[in-house]
Amino acid sequence: MATRSTRTYKFPDEICAALDSRSTVRFVVRRKAELESRLSAPIVQAASNRAVKISRALLKQMGQEDAKFDTEIVMIELLDAKTTVYFCFDIFLEECDEATRLEISNSTQNPSTTYTSLGNIVLPERTVDRSG
Repeated sequence: MATRSTRTYKFPDEICAALDSRSTVRFVVRRKAELESRLSAPIVQAASNRAVKISRALLKQMGQEDAKFDTEIVMIELLDAKTTVYFCFDIFLEECDEATRLEISNSTQNPSTTYTSLGNIVLPERTVDRSG
């Protein structure tokens, strides 16, 4: 069984290309809830921490470990009697301009990739393109 330190993230080439060309990408992550509290602050913090970890793994795979980036949590939802958490977040590379950040942050019409864990690999489940 994979532990947090041995979990490997593998991203498809199209996600790497999207981040490289647009300096931003949106993810929807589904994961088992490990909640010690039903208060929103710990849930938001856990999602934020996971978003940073996923972002670092993506940049590492792209050979850009030192790239500066920001993440923004867009949505968090607890499902399945609070045993599953879905959260949506955007990655913005430092070179992403403010106008693009605002456009992406304020839109539901951006492509999203849903990721799920399969053993020690996190793989895309589906990509939804709402851009056209």
